[in-house]
Amino acid sequence: MDQARWDMFFRLGMDHYANGDWDQARQAFEVTVDEAQSEGGLNLARSLNNLACALSKQGQLAQSISVQDQALGLLVELYGPEAELVCSGLLNIAADYGRAGRPAEAETVYSETIERIRRGGHRELEAQALENWSQFYLAQDKLGRAAEVLQSLRDLLADKPEQQARVLHTLTHLYDALGDIEKADKARENTLSLIETLWGPDNLAYAEVVANLAESLVAQGRFGPAAPLYGKAARAFSACVPPDDARLVGCQLGQVIALREAGQLTEAVEAALAAEQRWTLLTRPPGDYRRWLNEHGLAVFLLKRYEEAAVLFERSLGQPGELPVPTRISIAFNLASAFSGAGRNADARTLLEQLATLAEEHLGGEHQLTWRIWLQLSELGRAQGDQELVRVNREKLERHAGSGTL
Repeated sequence: MDQARWDMFFRLGMDHYANGDWDQARQAFEVTVDEAQSEGGLNLARSLNNLACALSKQGQLAQSISVQDQALGLLVELYGPEAELVCSGLLNIAADYGRAGRPAEAETVYSETIERIRRGGHRELEAQALENWSQFYLAQDKLGRAAEVLQSLRDLLADKPEQQARVLHTLTHLYDALGDIEKADKARENTLSLIETLWGPDNLAYAEVVANLAESLVAQGRFGPAAPLYGKAARAFSACVPPDDARLVGCQLGQVIALREAGQLTEAVEAALAAEQRWTLLTRPPGDYRRWLNEHGLAVFLLKRYEEAAVLFERSLGQPGELPVPTRISIAFNLASAFSGAGRNADARTLLEQLATLAEEHLGGEHQLTWRIWLQLSELGRAQGDQELVRVNREKLERHAGSGTL
């Protein structure tokens, strides 16, 4: 074997591989395989291994598996079946099986390889193997199996809190998706404890993780426990980003919505007012201010502070910028409802009649919001003794009764 030629093409292959030029890498490693054939041993095993990796990157999975098998045969002869290089090669084969749509074979190789790794005491490689195995299960949408593997990884990383926090964060979302609330909440609690220990409560990494945990709770409709997490994330963001930063504003808005949906209306209004007081120091309000005013208005409305709610809805409608017609109708309907609650029936009727025309034109008679406008007009007609208003809107409701729901 010409060692100098082998070295040159091996380095060339490694450079091409690092740059993502898989075809050039494959060609270079094919030269090293040819060069090392006469001598065999480690050089041939390394050449075959790297050639298999390049083939895998090109999507030539069957060829990659075949070449990797050849490399493994040599490595087993050189170092034994539990050597780290052998186990690494087996993990490559398992990944190729998974990508090739051969999940049963991939699962078998992952399971057997991890047992070899444990017998060989390759702790770092075991962590990587468990991570790869969990990703395989996630790709197969086998969330329960992925969670089991990640729990093993979490135990393995007991002395590495930063990596353990990352695994726990993933486990939280998996348990949420599986509907296992008890395990999800425990993983969430452990994640928070770890990241507070690692980073403290006043930095960006902490804020982003906690905001993500809050969002996962909202996705489940668990607004009560989400609200304090949004509050923690907002406090952390406020320590390290400008007051109009979208992430901070998003957490403040999330806290208001979560408190309101959880029935904690007074707390929702207090949170909204506290945020807006801080914004008075800005030269311009934060992005999505219109939505903020509307969400604040809804919380105030539910407290039956109708005049205050009306002011907030009017401010929302008066914000500059384009507003899609369905959104304008929705906010204006809230305003009309606030007028009604405050006893301003004439104002409510005028606005609702305008909205009925818009809703019928842009949303159609099957849309729930159109129905709600007709229903509210009918109720106003009844309160004002206007039977014609009642009749017209009840007829509209009955006409569309088969195509919508109240």
